[in-house]
Parts: sequence; structure tokens; C-alpha cells
Amino acid sequence: MNETFFTYTEMPSKGIVQIPTALLHHHPDNPRKDLGDVSELAASIKAKGVMQNLTVVPYRDGGGTGCYYVVIGNRRLEAARQAKLATLPCIIVQMTKAEQVQTMLLENMQRVDLTVYEQAQGFRQLQIDFGMSAAEISRQVGFSATTVRRRLKMAELDPDALRRVSDRQLSLEDFDRLAEIEDMADRNEVLAFIGTNNFQWYLKQKLDAQKRRRLRERWRKVLLAAGLVEVQEGDPALAPLDGPAGTSLRIDTKEPEDFCAAAYAGEGHGFYFAYGNWLYFRRPKAQKADEVDEEAERRKAERKARLERLDEAFERADALRLDFIRSVNEGDARHHAPKAIAAIALCSTYDRYGLELCELLECEEEQLPEYAANAPYRMAVLMGFVAKGGNACPVCFDRYDGEYLPDERLKELYDYLRSLGYEISTEERALLDGTSELYAREVE
Repeated sequence: MNETFFTYTEMPSKGIVQIPTALLHHHPDNPRKDLGDVSELAASIKAKGVMQNLTVVPYRDGGGTGCYYVVIGNRRLEAARQAKLATLPCIIVQMTKAEQVQTMLLENMQRVDLTVYEQAQGFRQLQIDFGMSAAEISRQVGFSATTVRRRLKMAELDPDALRRVSDRQLSLEDFDRLAEIEDMADRNEVLAFIGTNNFQWYLKQKLDAQKRRRLRERWRKVLLAAGLVEVQEGDPALAPLDGPAGTSLRIDTKEPEDFCAAAYAGEGHGFYFAYGNWLYFRRPKAQKADEVDEEAERRKAERKARLERLDEAFERADALRLDFIRSVNEGDARHHAPKAIAAIALCSTYDRYGLELCELLECEEEQLPEYAANAPYRMAVLMGFVAKGGNACPVCFDRYDGEYLPDERLKELYDYLRSLGYEISTEERALLDGTSELYAREVE
């Protein structure tokens, strides 16, 4: 039908009407922002016409011209424009804004795969703008309440950052882990790495820091209650305070409520938390502060802090390696068992890890390859990990000054893990090859 035969109306149509394509516009609140490739649909429309009508609502543009927003059929509209159709079959309806958004969201959920970002924003709009609960959204869209809640959690993230990562291979499990980070700034920082080989590294870094903050608050409460004061690290007027547990301790090795803080209390006695999980006790120095070699104290404090950072980084890497090896399922183990057996066969006769494997299997060292070959697949993979030194936490730095010291065992371990599918993070690689900024560049 020619465009001249159409008269604009805002009244609901009693049936299908042919509306000029020029008067039809994509709905600005459509949760699906990317309509995708419609060339195939355009070719079909050009050959056979539009087989299903569009649903539209009337509106007037800035100049007062009567137009229509497409509620259902945005892809058909885009394809029809490519096919150069003059008119499209439509049904004109009246809907509130809430009804329009709900209809578009439901239609997209049922017909196409929205991106994670689009789903999250659509659910968020239903919740915030229209007051729908997670249970109500679940009933409307047919997704489980758990999935809806997960999407709503995603919607709390920075929208620009979420949009940038939405085309990656993302999993709900990754977003669940991300939601464990309470601080939104930290959560958005780690979001940038989701779907990459660096995600697990930065996720664990933030979760460890979050756990440490909680633990520190528990310790702080106990120590302050005992009469100690919190002091500044590196204060030259303070000296180590020795007590039953020594001048320092790792706060993750014991419960603060079980610690005898009173044994460290006294006039002017204090404590401070260094980088990582270390707690230090201090007392006022007998000599005057100006007699202290402040530069030497500063260098000593910097060296100690760097060593603690290096320890934490290697512990984080160790935890990620263990998590990976524990996640190997029986099917993957079947495929990778030959690599594991080869790793075990390379065990030195005098290698302590080889001895531990022998104790595990109750065999002689020369029997290791044979025993490994006959072990269940998953056991063979785990044994290969142990054989490469995976039951320890090897490091690549001097314990005194923090200089880089290559560790061939650790390199072999990573070679083995990569053969199983492990994705080494950028930070792990830097620790391994000596390029990490944590290493000292000169002896102090």
C-alpha cells in the first residue's frame, strides 16, 4: 500500500494496518541494543515479504510529527529497511511505559539470546523503574529466581565496563565469584579482567584483601581492648616489643580471641599491621628518636614490606595452581594422564618429591612410572603435579633482599600445568621470568 493512503492515528487499530516504514522507529528502551546481522532476514523479507506483523505504540517526535515506536519486531524493521520496503504490517496498541519495557524484555527473552549486559540491564529496569521483585521477574520471564538475582547483581556493576566485557566467554560462576567482592570499586576493577587469564589472579587478590581487612578488625578490637595503641609502621621512636609469641605474628595462624594480648600491654606499647597478614608489636625506645638511623630503618621497612608482598604473591599463585589441579575431572584426566606419567618418570632418584610419591604408592622409586601407568587417570594427573613440585610453594626470590632467583622446578611445574590447560596470568608470568615490579633491583 502506498504511503499516501495512511493517516496517522493514536487510536488502537482493530486489525493489521500498513504503516510507512519512515514513521517506524526503534524503541529507545529496547533492552536489546545490538540487533545483530539482519542481512539473511532482509533477503527473506525481500523474497517473501513480512510474514508476521509488528506491534507499535504511537508517539510524537520533537517537531510534533506523529510516529510509532516498535515494541515487538525491531529486527524485522531493520531488515525491512535493508530490503527497502515502503510499508510494514503493524498493530497499533496503547501501553504504559512499564508495559512496553516488560513486553520488549519478555519478547527478547523468548526469541533471542540477549547478552549478559542486556539481560542485567533489563531486569534492573523492571526492578527499579517498575517495582518488580526478583520472584515476579522470574515468573514473567521464565528464568529461575537464582538466575534473576545473579543478573540483578551484575546490574550493580559499572555499565560501561560490563558492556565492554559482555562479548567475552563469560560464566555465571565468574559473576557469582565477582559478587563476593563487597567494595564496588574493587569489584569493577576486577570486572575488567573477567573472561581473561588474569581474572582468577585479581579476583583472589581482592578476596584475600577483603578477608584480611575483616581479620584485622577482629585483631584490632582485641588489641585495643587489652590497652595497646595502634601506631605507625616505621616510627623511629619505637623498638620491637618481645612477648610470649615474639615481636610479630601472622594473624591468619590463630584466632584473635584466643591470643593473650594482655602480655604485650604496657604504657606506650602498641601494634601495627604491615602488608599482608603480619602484625607487629612495638614499645617506646629508650634512646632519643634523633639517635636512630632513620634511613637505615626506612630501607629495612621497605625490604620487609617487599618480602611480604612477594610471599603473598607466591602464596596466591600456589593457591590458584592447587585450585586448578583439584578441578581436573576424570574425563580430562583420562586425556592428560600420559603427560602426568611422563612427569613422574622424570623424577630424580634422590628427589624428595619422588620419595613422597613412593610413600603415597608404597613402591620403590624405580617402580614409579609403572605404578603411575596403572593408576586411575585422575590419580596419575595429581601425582604428576606432585612430581613437578606442586605440593610445595616454590618461590623465585632471595629471602633476605627480595632479588629474583630463577627456579627451574617452578618453570617445569608451570609447563606441566599449561599442558593440562592452565592459563597462566600476567602476574604469575612476571614472577616466573623476573620482570615483576615486586623484585628488588639491587642489593640493599
